[in-house]
Amino acid sequence: MPLSDTLRHEIEKHLDAFCLKRSPKHVQHLVKLAYVIEDNSVILCEDRPWFKDDSKWLSHPIAQFKFIVKSGKWRLFCLDQHSKWHIYRLLADSDDFKRLLDEVDKDPTHIFWG
Repeated sequence: MPLSDTLRHEIEKHLDAFCLKRSPKHVQHLVKLAYVIEDNSVILCEDRPWFKDDSKWLSHPIAQFKFIVKSGKWRLFCLDQHSKWHIYRLLADSDDFKRLLDEVDKDPTHIFWG
């Protein structure tokens, strides 16, 4: 089920600010953050030019956020070394998307940014 327009707009506002903070304009030729919203899922990605051809960009997923319709809360997911998504268990589901995004930013376990 897709996000409501109101919720989607709120999430985009948080993500746009986050992406610009983590990859300011003066470094966006080297690295930039982006996100994809599909139905009730948001994937935050880091994009970099391909080392063999810098006119092509490669996208690497960093974190996934899923809106759980039944509970009305967001759930955070992280990737393992085999590129499989797993629930990030150090933070409970939250009705505050920004709280989960802040956890990705702080990355106390180094699972998102390495």
